[in-house]
Amino acid sequence: MTIFLLIATVVAALLYVVNVLIYSSVRTNNSKSALSSTYECGFEALLNQSRHKHTIAYYLVALLYLIFDLEIALIIPAIVCLSAIGSVGTILLLVVMTLLCFCFIYELSLGIFSAITLLQ
Repeated sequence: MTIFLLIATVVAALLYVVNVLIYSSVRTNNSKSALSSTYECGFEALLNQSRHKHTIAYYLVALLYLIFDLEIALIIPAIVCLSAIGSVGTILLLVVMTLLCFCFIYELSLGIFSAITLLQ
């Protein structure tokens, strides 16, 4: 284990040195002014277009994505070790999945997705 850590540290240090050497040889003087400018993504914004308000649909989609992304991140490891968590863990997993499904059905009944399509 100690040898692995030593080798990993040496490889990481070598990659860092190679990265710094390549960057210093490729870098131009214009890159410093480009990095200190307001827009670093490679183009100038047209007529102050970078400052606009997001609609509520953006936040609704982001919230739904966050909820179901966390659901998947928490459920997949439980499914992998289903035999280790036993029947109590399986029942709790089913309760959580059922609760999330009911919440999703409730959101559908409120018409959140139709509001998203109307606001775009």
